[in-house]
Amino acid sequence: MKRFLFNSIIFIAINLGIAGGYLYLNQNWYEYNNWNTYSSLLPMRDNQKYDLLILGSSHARVFSSFGNHERVENILGVKMLNLSKTASGLLPQKALLEYFYERGNSTSKILYILDPQIFYSAKWNEDNYFLEDEPLYLGFLWCALREGISYEVLTNYVRSKFSFYWLSSRAPVVELYEDTALSRIDKEAVRKRKEFLYSDGLKKEIFEHYARMMKELVLSAQKHNTKIVFIYPPTLLGDLSGSKEVADLVESFKDSGVHFYDFSNVLKEHNYYQDHDHLNTSGVELFVGKYLASRLRVKV
Repeated sequence: MKRFLFNSIIFIAINLGIAGGYLYLNQNWYEYNNWNTYSSLLPMRDNQKYDLLILGSSHARVFSSFGNHERVENILGVKMLNLSKTASGLLPQKALLEYFYERGNSTSKILYILDPQIFYSAKWNEDNYFLEDEPLYLGFLWCALREGISYEVLTNYVRSKFSFYWLSSRAPVVELYEDTALSRIDKEAVRKRKEFLYSDGLKKEIFEHYARMMKELVLSAQKHNTKIVFIYPPTLLGDLSGSKEVADLVESFKDSGVHFYDFSNVLKEHNYYQDHDHLNTSGVELFVGKYLASRLRVKV
């Protein structure tokens, strides 16, 4: 029996060592930055000071992808980190922000690019499997547990690191410019997009749940002496359901040094978009230089 236990311990230790070595090499083989990976954790370092931290979903991710990260930094004259993730609601972003602070990092400002629909469904939040393209960091795992990320999401987080997808997608992304331009506004496509975004309806109790989560995020930023600017990004989708309720919520934090700007209607030319609600590179450059820079009160 003792021999069996001893051999079992040795077997487990060897396998843990192999798994640890595999993860270390796999996650550190390349040097990652915001513009060459869609991961939010891989570009994150320890004890860094930033002028601007971006949070949000894919509407915020376009500020870094396709080589746009350096373009935005140059227009604004800032050092920037982007923690946004495609289809990300408040819960994933709050977990990433807390981990950012836990690693000794700081930022003068947070730019949160808001989508109203994230306040109305768990699919952007608790049911969001947002960690499949993130490295397995034990520190983040504990942080995510504390923040309330579900057991199912975290189990998938660990399991996904030993998949072919993870192995095959580690090389840095080389995309220097997004020149795709929407040829025209398609009303039927707009209708279907809105239908998808609000597939769970507009329930007041769900909104109130995420409103409390938003307050926790604001308080955490205050605790770390970080100012927050919330914005609605440019879109061709027209008026979005729940946008007034979310705007009113954000405005209620203005005594906490929070600012809110609605840019949803400032760019109506379809050639600045890759689809009906995501800017292309020309759109990002125009929006940041003409509209956003002055609101952030940084050098243009």
